[in-house]
Amino acid sequence: MKKAYLILLGLYSTVVLANNDQGGHKTNMETRDIKSAQELTMETLDKTEILAVIDIYIEGLRLGRVDLLKKTFYKDAIMYGFSTENKITEGSVQHLYDIIEKNGALSNVTSTNSIQHRTSNTASVLAELKNTAPNQNSTDYLSLMKINGEWKIISKVYHLSHAK
Repeated sequence: MKKAYLILLGLYSTVVLANNDQGGHKTNMETRDIKSAQELTMETLDKTEILAVIDIYIEGLRLGRVDLLKKTFYKDAIMYGFSTENKITEGSVQHLYDIIEKNGALSNVTSTNSIQHRTSNTASVLAELKNTAPNQNSTDYLSLMKINGEWKIISKVYHLSHAK
């Protein structure tokens, strides 16, 4: 028993001394903690940036400002969706710009936005819009990519529905 005690004491001393000899060096656990903190910070920053893009998109609709919409969409973004009459719209996001220029601001629009999934350079956002037109709502599925350090909407798939 005395021998086992001495062996355990020796092992404990070795571990304590090894940790004390680190002299400011980070242990593997501390390094992992720092990386985890950095990853969490980047994740939080990306989520904030993604939702900021969506907020600008909604604000562009609300104010009828195509210049704001163009800030949020990639230059070659595409858009597909269904009207309340189940008519399909397909093609360039220019269609959205044309609608806003023709019809003006959607001043009563409100939105609930949620990031469905995100990687380091892609994201999928669900935007549930109310009052996109009199008695209409829209469900928008927005795909984003981080291009040259900026999050941009590359595609919009939507479904217009009658407000209940």
